[in-house]
Amino acid sequence: MSAISQIATISSLKALFILEFEDDPQQLCNAMQQSGAVNKRLSQVGVAAASLSLWTQWFLTTQSRGAGDKKRQTYLSNANLARQGRALGIDRHMRCNAGTEFISDSMVATTMEALLGAAFYNGGLDSVAQMLRVMDLGSGLDAM
Repeated sequence: MSAISQIATISSLKALFILEFEDDPQQLCNAMQQSGAVNKRLSQVGVAAASLSLWTQWFLTTQSRGAGDKKRQTYLSNANLARQGRALGIDRHMRCNAGTEFISDSMVATTMEALLGAAFYNGGLDSVAQMLRVMDLGSGLDAM
């Protein structure tokens, strides 16, 4: 990816998620590099951070643990992540290997998870909660 294209991707994602990513904007590029090992590692962090964010919000409610877990599983399911990722146009910004013919739902879901991981590294749980709101993935007490 050219430097100009990389800057355009970073700018687009920062505007979409209403986050600055000042600490390490390169994490956004790492998250968007589908075939990269860093993408996979960020996705693991992203799932954990999103789960913690959702559980923290659940704690403040009167809902049962089972209800909270069901919602967390729904919000963070590959199907939901892929659907929301495509709705936000994330698939148009993803960087894949040259031989990739189409971007699968699994690839979009992993990239969404990696973006949550990048948000965590750049702004902690507050940034993750902001991304969950933008991604429409059930952030906020009303969602839990």
